[in-house]
Amino acid sequence: MQRKDWALGLILVVFAVQPVACHTKAPEVAPGPPADAHLSDAAPSIDALLDQFVAAVGAKDMQALTRLRVTEAEYRNIIIPGNVPLGHAPRTFPEKTSKFTWSLNDTKSIYWEGALLGSFGGHQYTRKEVKYGNGIEEYAWFKAYKRVELTLVDETGREVELRTGSIAEVNGRYKFLSFAGGG
Repeated sequence: MQRKDWALGLILVVFAVQPVACHTKAPEVAPGPPADAHLSDAAPSIDALLDQFVAAVGAKDMQALTRLRVTEAEYRNIIIPGNVPLGHAPRTFPEKTSKFTWSLNDTKSIYWEGALLGSFGGHQYTRKEVKYGNGIEEYAWFKAYKRVELTLVDETGREVELRTGSIAEVNGRYKFLSFAGGG
């Protein structure tokens, strides 16, 4: 009996240490943004966008300022689904939720636009420095330049600090995600 137990134990040990063929499935690669994902009327560079922003603020031009920000369709169809880490599947929300999220973003930006024009409008500025207070982050469908911090010089030579929201880059084109959040 001892011999049988010993033989059985040896067989179990041999099978336990033998490499086992594993059939692991390759990780699924999350799709990138839709081929037609683009930001309408977006700036070709971040410098061009910031120059347009500074000009619109200085001129107190609310319409020009608003055009520099993503539209509802861009926010709901590119930003929301693509706001996941690289390599992850796009995020999905019910239409009602994405509309509500857009509404919050839009409302905050509208109030912030008014504050920017009230505080900084009516001057001619040149950009001296730009920083991104919360860094630059890459998501699945876009790159975000978070919390824009501009050092501007007005026509009298006085330096001012202007903080505002974040910028999105989609396929090499740039628009503001929001003007809120610069406080």
